[in-house]
Amino acid sequence: MEYMRTHWPSVVKPEWRVSDEMYPEIIRRVVADWTKGATRGRKFFRIAGQSGSGKTTQLLPAVEVWFAEQECKPVLVAARRFVEYHPFAKEIEAEYGSANLREKTNEVSTILMFLVLQELIGRGYDVILDVTLLDPLVEDFLASELMGAKYEMRMSFVAVSKEISDGFIAKRQGGGGGKKEGGRVVAKSTAAEFWRVIDGALQFYAGKCPKMKILIWNAWDREPVFDGRVGDARAVRLARKYWKILEVPRRGDEEELALRKVEYMRKWR
Repeated sequence: MEYMRTHWPSVVKPEWRVSDEMYPEIIRRVVADWTKGATRGRKFFRIAGQSGSGKTTQLLPAVEVWFAEQECKPVLVAARRFVEYHPFAKEIEAEYGSANLREKTNEVSTILMFLVLQELIGRGYDVILDVTLLDPLVEDFLASELMGAKYEMRMSFVAVSKEISDGFIAKRQGGGGGKKEGGRVVAKSTAAEFWRVIDGALQFYAGKCPKMKILIWNAWDREPVFDGRVGDARAVRLARKYWKILEVPRRGDEEELALRKVEYMRKWR
């Protein structure tokens, strides 16, 4: 919890802080709500990439199809889903506005995310985790839980530069150039944290879980730029290559790109 409080602080009024004693009841509610009808096949799929990279809009539908092809119903775990469970969400929204609600509740949402993941993994539920890669210290906790519970682990990762993802965010906001995504303000500290840890996080998985299957995508090709094991040295090398490309070299239709990912994932075994 201390890492989340240090790196994802929610700067709100003291009376709106969530105490440690409040978490167990929130976790109970979340797990009860989210696991209705969910399957327990011990399959874990991580989708990753920074804000604005297309992680959720491009990768999530394809991963959902991958589970559907295997007749599995996973639990979707994403920081945005925890906001409504914050005990003071309405007060925070009224004070700071809906655009700032995600950032003002980041700390609590991130803590909840990992505590709920621990509970879900302990029960063997299939899981999609939609969150950017975090500090290796946090990833080590998650990977150890998954490996200890003998989960099948996979990852789909979009690698684009900060300049490209910032451009996508600006485009969605009408070209205004503001740090917003889908009506949500993305704090500079949040973006900075991603770029601080991302390379080390990928290297961590290459060492800790070298056999984990990973797909790496850019923002314009119809096929993944890498399909293999995260322990393959080419995986990190290719990610670094695409982080350095400052502009999209060719335009592509977003809907077509998403559909191609779905078709690729439908056959990915």
